[in-house]
Amino acid sequence: MSRKTTRRSAAKSKPQGKAVIRGSIGPVEDLESYVKADWWRDIFNANYLRTDGDVVEDPDITEGEIDAFLELVDVEQGACILDLCCGQGRHLLELARRVATLDAPACEIYTNGTLLSDARLDELAPHRPSFAFSFYSHRQEIHEAITRTPNSHELTIQAIRRTLSRGLPVRVSIVVMREVDPVLPVATGPSCLSELSGAM
Repeated sequence: MSRKTTRRSAAKSKPQGKAVIRGSIGPVEDLESYVKADWWRDIFNANYLRTDGDVVEDPDITEGEIDAFLELVDVEQGACILDLCCGQGRHLLELARRVATLDAPACEIYTNGTLLSDARLDELAPHRPSFAFSFYSHRQEIHEAITRTPNSHELTIQAIRRTLSRGLPVRVSIVVMREVDPVLPVATGPSCLSELSGAM
C-alpha cells in the first residue's frame, strides 16, 4: 500500500469535528418568502437552547437590553408588559427581577412549560411570579396533534408539578378550538380541567 493511500484511509477514519455546509440558496431578493408562516412552532425547542439560546446568555447583555427597552418605550409605572416569543426567557427573567422597581402589580408567565427547566424555575422563584399554563386539549393525542411535539402534553403536566412544588401560583386553561375538537363544548371545560388536575 502506498503512503498516499494510507493517508487517505486515515483521513477517512478521523471523526469530523466541524459542521459541513451541505447547501445554500445564496443571495435572495426576498428572504421572507423562504420563512415558514408558522416558524414559531419549531424554533423555540431544545436545539434553540443549545445553540442560539446560549449565544446571548449573558446577564450583562440582557440587563443592558432591558435598560434600553424601558428607556425607548418610556414604560410608565404600573404598566403591563407583554414579552412575546421570549425564547429561553432571559428578558422575562430580568423583567421579573424588576417588578418591584417598576411598581407593576404582578408578573405572570404564560407558557406551555415544555422548556421550563428546574434551573430557570429556581431563578424565577425568589421573584414570586405566577404561572399560566395552557393546553389545547385535555386529550393527549389532540394536544400533540396541534403542538406537533411528541410528549408535549406530559411535559406541560410535569412543569406544572414542578412549579407547584415551589409554592408558586398556577392557573391552567384549555384553548378551545372547535375546528380541532368539535366534540368539546365550552360547557365541558371545567370537567376537562378537573380531569387534567387529576393527572397532576
